[in-house]
Amino acid sequence: MWVRGASGKFVFNGMLAAPKSYKFGTKIYFPALHGVGQVEDRWQAIVHAWQRSEKYDRIDIWVGRGEQALMRA
Repeated sequence: MWVRGASGKFVFNGMLAAPKSYKFGTKIYFPALHGVGQVEDRWQAIVHAWQRSEKYDRIDIWVGRGEQALMRA
């Protein structure tokens, strides 16, 4: 199991995985979640809008692990 994002930072709640066009450290506000995340990771499933029929850039949010994280997600 990995414990660091692609930026080298340790995983933390609110860590975002985003397409490569987003610089590490970019902060994004999610109104529906009432919070801000920070881009520190990327991987193959994270794609730009219109790739793989995605309408928007795909961004994943780390919310933790285990049962508590599943409830938050």
